[in-house]
This record gives sequence, C-alpha cells and structure tokens, in this order.
Amino acid sequence: MTDTQTSTPALPSQETLRTTTILGYALMLAAFFNGLTAIAAVVIAYIKRADARGTVYESHYANIIETFWMTLVLFILGAATVFIGVGFLILLGTFVFYLYRSIKGIIRAIDDRAYA
Repeated sequence: MTDTQTSTPALPSQETLRTTTILGYALMLAAFFNGLTAIAAVVIAYIKRADARGTVYESHYANIIETFWMTLVLFILGAATVFIGVGFLILLGTFVFYLYRSIKGIIRAIDDRAYA
C-alpha cells in the first residue's frame, strides 16, 4: 500500500514577497517610459495577491492593481478630452498620480512597511 499524504503548498517567504513587490514597482516605473511593463506588474500582483494575505505586502499588491486600473481609466479620459484642452491637465495629473503611487510604494516596500 502506498501512503498518500496531502501536503499544502508552502507559502512564499517574506523575502520572496518583498522581492516580488519591489519587482512589481520597478516594472511600474519602467512603464512610465515604455508603457508596457505595467501589464506585467499587474499580472504579477494578481498572481501573488493571495500569497500575501495577512502580510504587509498585501496592501502593496492592492496598490499596484488599483494604480494600474485608475491610471488606465484616467489616461483614456485624458486622451479623449485632449481636444477640448482639459485633457492635458488630466494627463498631467495622471502621470503625477502614477509616479507618486509607484515611488511611494517602492520606498515603503524596500523599508518592509505596508503601503497605506
């Protein structure tokens, strides 16, 4: 007879979550220049979010996800209204918002603190 044991998968260590969080923010900041790596960052955040439950990194993954979607919506709104002039202000505000949340997030992740 074979003994089959059900094992639960090991949860990632705090250091692994920290590294993945910093990588996510680095990808977000790189997207400021190339526009595409934010997609990789949000995919990583969605995948790692469950592993981070109950840790300081849970708020970071939520921040990456929220920042991505809010920036996308604001960018579309700004691009759609650029012809009436207000779009430039919306786009400027969107870029400031995106940089602020990404820089604040990476600094707090490096310091092992929650985003909020």
